[in-house]
Formats: sequence, structure tokens, C-alpha cells
Amino acid sequence: MLKQLRIQNYAIIDDLVLDLGPGLTVFTGETGAGKSIIVGALGLVLGDRTTDEVIRKGEERCLVEAVFEVTSSTVRRLRQIDPQLGSNLRLRREIPRQGRSRCWVDDRQVPIGMLRAIGNLLVDFHGQHEHQRLLQVGTHVDFLDGFAKHGTLRTRVRESRRQMIDLRHRIREIEERISKIADQEHIITHDIEEIERMNLTPEEDVAIERELRLLSHGESIIEKGTRIVEDLYEGDESAISKIAEAIALMDEIASYSCEISSLRASLDEANVIIKEVAETLRDRIAEIDLDPSRLESLRDRLGAIERLKRKYGKNLSELLSYLDSLKAELGGKADLEVELEHLRTQLDQLEHNLVDLCLELRAKRKKAAKQFETAVQAELKALGISGAKFRVVFDDLEEGDEISLDDGSTFTVSESGADYVEFFVRTNVGEELLPLRRIASGGEVSRVMLALKKLLATSDEIETLIFDEIDVGIGGSLADTVASRLTDLGRSHQVICITHLPQIAAAATIHFAVGKRIEKGRTITDVRLLDQEARVAELARMIGGRKPADSARAHAATLLRRTPAG
Repeated sequence: MLKQLRIQNYAIIDDLVLDLGPGLTVFTGETGAGKSIIVGALGLVLGDRTTDEVIRKGEERCLVEAVFEVTSSTVRRLRQIDPQLGSNLRLRREIPRQGRSRCWVDDRQVPIGMLRAIGNLLVDFHGQHEHQRLLQVGTHVDFLDGFAKHGTLRTRVRESRRQMIDLRHRIREIEERISKIADQEHIITHDIEEIERMNLTPEEDVAIERELRLLSHGESIIEKGTRIVEDLYEGDESAISKIAEAIALMDEIASYSCEISSLRASLDEANVIIKEVAETLRDRIAEIDLDPSRLESLRDRLGAIERLKRKYGKNLSELLSYLDSLKAELGGKADLEVELEHLRTQLDQLEHNLVDLCLELRAKRKKAAKQFETAVQAELKALGISGAKFRVVFDDLEEGDEISLDDGSTFTVSESGADYVEFFVRTNVGEELLPLRRIASGGEVSRVMLALKKLLATSDEIETLIFDEIDVGIGGSLADTVASRLTDLGRSHQVICITHLPQIAAAATIHFAVGKRIEKGRTITDVRLLDQEARVAELARMIGGRKPADSARAHAATLLRRTPAG
């Protein structure tokens, strides 16, 4: 619900603040007073296109601000646009003479597209063609489904289609992966065979380099190592024999001193260490193979490994990991093919189920369409279109997601099903039925919308409805009927109506009178909230002109007394 509207420096409005409420609100006033300007300003803050021509003469910018309080169901839909939105919204838009307009939602600057998307969920305009949802053919199926209460089935169709799209996307991904592997399969197989032929082991290159260093200096290592073993262990004057002599002497004097005796253990330890070093060195020397063919073999092996590393741009560890990944990729192709077959079976079943759901929805729609046509036609005649004829025309969708059927044909679906639905109307006897979007009269379109809104009052989710030009070409008892319909609609929606009819004005819960005054040589729009006495005067003016007779005042008072709002 729109709670407050503030307009600054817009057209002939200086600074205006309107506090609004539930039910039926009307704006009345003489032609040119600025009633439609107020509706235009509201459209501006809800994202309508505009130019700097709307800025009041002599001012640098105009500002429009709207405060809304919305229901929990509207909040859920709003949060699909922005999760931060809540039940209280403050929308603001500023149009400068220079530069681009700026928009805010709850003091956060937002792009105009977001403001427009939010506005589409808050207010439904009727009367100016560019604002009318009814003239957007894509909404006709929503009106029909709202009347027939197909919401649950629509949700099943939407969810099934979403699952189909997700599954198709997953299948495309797998097909692309399989195709990529297939395209590279000969290369992958070649790489696997080439790397596997080398029979590589982790850190083999490091081990070869280490052995090559050893063999390259083998003669020197054997010569000097042998001398070390001789000096440490095997020679007559070896270190081990000298330590043995020292141990014997130590035993002779150990009894004379505890400190000397404690050193005996250190000599034993040195004896063991020297023996281990000498024996280990002797064994290592014995392992050295001075065969030139061994050296050549190692060099050839290392050269082959280095060439392979350079070719693939990887070290040995990375090369072994690459080999594992190639094997996994080649083996994964078979797994992907199994998964692909499973997903295709799933998709086939899902598509069949979706087609069945769409056909079920189509059958229900065609059945409901007959009742809908009868109900709308009756409402239109009650609203003064005596020659009214209303038809719901069905066709197959031309754009959407295609499903191939068993007979070779295709079935096109969208999130709303498989039906293109359009309303056709005849407003005068003898004329042919034409698409509703081709009706030229704003008043007739507004009355069609009023008829639909009356029928859909309990299912329509947009809370605020604005009717402009709805009273064009009507009067007398028909005006009473339109007023009654607007009053009924006001019980479930906030209805704002610009009217020239006293019967509609008298039915309002809130009544504003719009006029103009001259101040300091400039025209300013003036809007007054009317009390009971002022309403009588305004209705009398609407009935009898600027100087109404007493009979007009009496008629005005009677209108207010006989309407529930009045």
C-alpha cells in the first residue's frame, strides 16, 4: 500500500505531500488542474522514462519520494529482486537538469532497472497504455490462471521446467567433456605410452645424478677410501690399534682415580665408532662399479629423463602426476558416458512428465476459459459496454524450450506452460473481435481491467491499483455500477482513481480535490484532503459547475449518504 507520496518541483507542483490509506481514494478537480500530473509523478518514482522537461520552470531538479507498506507475500517477491528489502519501503528519484537521474531504495542508491522491477510489484496503472499490464499479451495467461486458481499446477510446471533446464545444462557439460577427451584421445594415449615406456620412479633423476657423481670420481674414492680404512682399522699403526693400546694402559691406572676410570667408557665408544666408520666405508668402496658401461648407461638414462621433462615442461614428480591424470581422464571418459546415458534417460522421463503437466494445464485452461469469458462479458456489459464480447484465444507457443516428441514433432514450453493466450474483445455490436492490445480507447481498456480485477480480486498480488480515464464516456446508472465495482475492489486492494464522476467520488474512502492557484506570478497545483462538508461542495461543483444550485448541493449530500464510504 502507498502510504505517502512527496513531490517537489515536478511540472506545476511546487512541494506536495500526500498521506494515503487503504480502500478507494479519489482525486477530483477541473480539467488541467494537475490530477494526472500526480499519477505521472508516481510513475516517475516507480521507474518510468522521463526527461528534464518535467522539472518545474526555474528549478534545477525535481524529486519524487514514495513510502510503501506491503504484505508478507509481496515482501517474498521483492526479495527475489533484492534480499535486503522489507515490508516498509522508501523509494526516491531525482531528475536534474544536467546529468542522469538518480534512484534510491531505503537510502541505498540503485540502478533504474531495479527501481522499475520493484515498482512493477507494487503498483498497477490503468488508463495510460504504456503502463498497462493488460496490454502486455504475456500477462493474459496469468489473468486466466488467476481466475481459475491454477497456481499449484503452474508451480509444478515451473519447477519441472527448471529441472529440465538444469538437467540439459548438465548433459551439455558432460557431452562437451566427452567430446574434448575424444578429440584429445590419441594425444592422451600417445603421452601415456611414451611416459610409461620410461618406467619412471619417484626421484629417479636425483638418484642417478647422485650415482653419477660417485662413479665419475670412483678411482679417487677407492684410492683414498682404502687409505682411510687402512689408517682407521686395518693397518699395523691404525687408529683402532692405538686405541686398543690406550685402553690397556687406562686399565692399569684406572684403580688410582675415579675420574680416570670414567674415561674408559669414552675410549670404548671411540673404538666402536671408528670400527663402524671403517667397515661402512669399506663396504661402500666395494660397491663402486668402475665398469665404463655402467657409467654410460646411467648417463643415457638421465639424458632420456631430462628430454622427457623438457618436452612436457615438468619436473619428474609433476610428470608422474601428469601420467596419473591422463590415465584418470581416459578412464573417466567411460564413467562420463555411463553418467550421460543415465542423465539422458532421466531427461527423457522428465520431458514426458513436463509435456503431460502442460497438457493437463492446457485442458484446465480451456475449460476455465469458457467460464472466464462468460464472467468477463457480464462484467463488461454491467460496466456499460453493451455490445461486449470477450474471447480467450489459444495458440501454441512459438518461443521457449523445445521438447522433441516420439512422433518427431516438437513441443514448446515456458515457465507458464505451453500455451500462448491472448484476449480478444469486441466493444460494439457488428464489429469483429480484435486483440485487446488494439483497443484505442483508454476508458474501454480501463473498464476491461476493472472487470478483470473484480473477478481476480482475491488472487491478484499487486496491492495498489491506479485507474485513470475509467469514467470516459459513461454516466447515469452506469456510473453507479463503476463506483460499486471500485468500492468492492477497494476492500481487497488500495485503489486510487482520478475521476470526473460524482458517483465515483462519493464512493471514496479518501477524497482529494486538486486545483490551481497563482502565487507570485506562477501557477501552483494545490491538493486538499476534503472533510464531509468540503466533499459536499466538491460533489456539487462536479454536478452543477462552479456555481452549483441548491439542487446540486442536495444531490451531492444524497450521494454521500447513500454510499457506504460517504
